Amino acid sequence: MATKPSAWQHFTAGHWLALILTATLIYLSLNLGALQPEYRVRISPATSQEGSVTVALYGNDFDSYLSRGILTVPASGWQIIRGADSTVLSAQAPAAPLEIVARNTPVNLTFVHHAKGGSATVDNGAGDQRLISLRADQETLSTLVIGGAGSSFAASAEAPRFGVTTRIFAAMAILILLTAITWQMTRPARADETPRPHPRRIEIVFSALPFLITSGATLIAFLPGNVSYDGSLQWAQAAGRGELFEPLGYPTTYLMRSFASMSSSPLPLIAIQAVLAAFGMALVLRELRHRGLSFPANLGVATVLAITPQYFTFFTNLGKDPLCVTGILFFVWAVLNLFRQPRNALPSWGMLTALVVSGLFAGLMRNNVMPIILVALAAALALLFWRRRAYRLIGAGVVFLVVALVIPKSLAALAAQEVEQYQRPAERVRILPNADLPLGVFTNLYLYHLFSAAMANEIAVTDDEARPFFAIIPQEKWKNYSCYMTDTTMASLGQNIRFTQDEYNAHLQAHQPAMAQTVLRIIRDNPALLLERQACITRVLWQIGVGDRPFQATAMLGYDVVDKRFPPLAGESRTPWPSLRQHIQDYALWAESPGGFWFFWKPALPLAFGLFIVGLYLVRTRDVGVMVVALLPVLTIVQLLLVIPFPAYRYAYPAVLVMMLLSGLVFCRSNPPGTRTNVLK
Repeated sequence: MATKPSAWQHFTAGHWLALILTATLIYLSLNLGALQPEYRVRISPATSQEGSVTVALYGNDFDSYLSRGILTVPASGWQIIRGADSTVLSAQAPAAPLEIVARNTPVNLTFVHHAKGGSATVDNGAGDQRLISLRADQETLSTLVIGGAGSSFAASAEAPRFGVTTRIFAAMAILILLTAITWQMTRPARADETPRPHPRRIEIVFSALPFLITSGATLIAFLPGNVSYDGSLQWAQAAGRGELFEPLGYPTTYLMRSFASMSSSPLPLIAIQAVLAAFGMALVLRELRHRGLSFPANLGVATVLAITPQYFTFFTNLGKDPLCVTGILFFVWAVLNLFRQPRNALPSWGMLTALVVSGLFAGLMRNNVMPIILVALAAALALLFWRRRAYRLIGAGVVFLVVALVIPKSLAALAAQEVEQYQRPAERVRILPNADLPLGVFTNLYLYHLFSAAMANEIAVTDDEARPFFAIIPQEKWKNYSCYMTDTTMASLGQNIRFTQDEYNAHLQAHQPAMAQTVLRIIRDNPALLLERQACITRVLWQIGVGDRPFQATAMLGYDVVDKRFPPLAGESRTPWPSLRQHIQDYALWAESPGGFWFFWKPALPLAFGLFIVGLYLVRTRDVGVMVVALLPVLTIVQLLLVIPFPAYRYAYPAVLVMMLLSGLVFCRSNPPGTRTNVLK
């Protein structure tokens, strides 16, 4: 009698090593045991004065505070009166004290002073005890803040973010989940589980439908779309003439102009972008169908991704970011399709065209994405050429390089002619073109931020080194520094600059190389300064940090602060369905709450699980197409680890989205004995 195979026989030492290493890194990234200031305050009626103590909590947090242990109300002695937008607690001596335990999120208590008020004893348990008199001729209010940076009391102690039991449970849950993923991906599939070799094309429509529904609903709720300041400024420049800023990207501006010539509202552009993104997602999922993803699993992955707040807020946004990622989706589809074909088949002209056009579009919409696309494209073409010596592959690469060089240069020349034609000389310099500075304008972000870090850390510089910096703003103003972002330094620069625009331009032209040498010298002598700054500003990429929310830009709904010329063009943000708008806003706010923020808006979580899943899949299948696609998120994160101006989620979303799509490979298992995959043939 044959022995039934063990459920664990497909686990190798390598599987266990990868599993334990990944589980450890994810657990450490959760930062569950980090010490936090804990604010414990007890409030009770004092016996020194007759009268009542009345405390109000505004908002609807009362029940949440009770369930989470933030607020403890004695079983007797305190009267609770609930209102529509507040909860009032009242007691007289000798009632037992209320207890508030807060950490980073402050609790705002409002004391009511009135004619029959008594006195409240407030004690933080660490030597700070106060007596607050609540008797007053007229009713007045005073606020006590417990917890957070603006706390009225000092912290009582430091405590781990989560207790030992919670941390053990989290570690076990991660280990079990990764073990289940490994078991799912390594066990052989039965014959009836293998995918059909040619999924029907109608499945693309079904896969795109969840994405069309969520992005369509968001557009209906926030007509004409979600618009940031940069997006509104770029649309105003596209609709007008003569004001063209190179940092916004000329290709994106001229693409917007082609739509602005048809409609002053960006709604048609955003709607087309949302539709293309939906079908781009569906095409990538169809390629995963060819690799073993079942149709129900395909629909499940599509639905989950479509309802994440990142997706529908991102692809209903106006600007270069969603346009770029739309191009990346079609690029991923083309790569996966080309490597799925039989090894001896010639790459089709159609798919090569899709590869080149989508790659160019993604790279032109965001110029910092072009190097990543170029590396992935070169790797794809080289590997395809190694499989089949087709010279059309070399031609595709040459076309990509030529167009990638010609279009930006041509549009820059066209923009210069437009500025020359439409602007008066005094108006032509609002943002200095990169070509006018030895090291470019963007370099200043990093020079200024690192020099600001040096000043904030009291690092000594010589008078000659400091003079070009202190000529721009005073020495003390360089100490306005936040390691999380460059905006604090740049805001200080804008508020305290001593030069006119022309004087500032001339100063940078004369001194920028010397300023760069000074910063390099500071970094060479103080390497910890650079490492600390990089670790801080890139924390958004590598730390999940449950309950920890440093400054971080997520996404937006409706209009952010927009350029004053935008509303006359597009109209105010509006909706024919106010209740839908409210539901979407509530969902987005819930996702950004301390309880949901780490799950929805921290790139580290999907990237860690995605890399683990893709790694298991590649070890088993040697799927070169998936390997090339995986280069995109890996290179994106490496680039951001080196160069990131501030922790905006949109910078990492392309990597997150591609990795979340590839995570669908968790449902693609080994073929049963006697069958072979066609992925690498």
